[in-house]
Amino acid sequence: MVFTVSASDAVAEPFDQFVDFCVSTNAEREVVAGAVKGAGWFSLPAEEILDDDDLLDPALYISEDPASFTDKGPPADMGMVMTGWGAGEDIFDIPGVKMDACVVVVSNENADGLRQRLRDFLGFDSTDMDGEELWIFSRQGDGFRSEYEDADVDDALVPDLVRRKKLYVAGVVVEDDFVGLIMAALRPSE
Repeated sequence: MVFTVSASDAVAEPFDQFVDFCVSTNAEREVVAGAVKGAGWFSLPAEEILDDDDLLDPALYISEDPASFTDKGPPADMGMVMTGWGAGEDIFDIPGVKMDACVVVVSNENADGLRQRLRDFLGFDSTDMDGEELWIFSRQGDGFRSEYEDADVDDALVPDLVRRKKLYVAGVVVEDDFVGLIMAALRPSE
C-alpha cells in the first residue's frame, strides 16, 4: 500500500518542521543541514550541549538567534532540530548498518497527539518494537509504504536488507521534559 505526502494547514508548526527538515530530506544529515540553514536557522555547538554518546557528529539548530535571548532564556516556542548518526552495533546491537537521525524537538505537545499526526501523515499504523510505537517504511515517490514485515527480520539479515531497499523508522521520543519527532534512515555501514 502506498500513500502520498501532503501537509495540512491544520498540522502544528513543529510537525511541519518535522516534514520539511526530516521527512523531505530523508534524514540525510547534510541535506537536513542545508534545509535548516536555508530556512534561516542558527547552528549551536552540539558537542557542548548534547550528552548522547551514541549520537556521532551531532548537529543542533535553533530557529531563533541566540544573541536575541533575554535573561529569561530562549522563547518558549523556539524550534530545535538535531541530527547525528550512530553505528548499528552501538544503537541496536546490529553490526553492518548505521543510522542517520533527524529529530525535531517539540514543546507543549502531547506525545499521543503527535503519534496520531504521524499515523495520519504516513497513512498506516505503527508497529510495537520492544515497547516503542514505531513506523517502519520505505519511500515510493512522494508516498510511503509500510514495511512492518521487516520489523521481525533476523538481525543478521538487516545489513543485506538495507542494501536492497532504503528503510526509515519514525516515532515520537519522550524523555524527561523532552518530546520529539524522530526520523531515522537505516543504511549499510560500508
